[in-house]
Amino acid sequence: MDGEELKRLTKEEISRRIREGVKAVIEQVLEEEMTEHLAAGYRERTPSRRGERNGYYTRDLITPAGRIAQLRVPRDREGTFLTEVFERYKRMTGEVAVHLG
Repeated sequence: MDGEELKRLTKEEISRRIREGVKAVIEQVLEEEMTEHLAAGYRERTPSRRGERNGYYTRDLITPAGRIAQLRVPRDREGTFLTEVFERYKRMTGEVAVHLG
């Protein structure tokens, strides 16, 4: 293994870890948005609760950090939850879409 190959592998590993971090942050933001949408945390019973969680669906999302695979997006039973992280049916975030569009 020469120096160039080592640099390439290191760069790939750093990119992979950045994508993993971005995925974790986005999933946490989605969970917090769902908690706000329902006015209740996971399995929390409150008088102001406005619905129930209904699992997750997965989707891929292209971000400036690269392609995020199998992003877990929460959904509610009534199907009224819409995230502000990305637009419905869009597969790219704003910055990527601007550069490609």
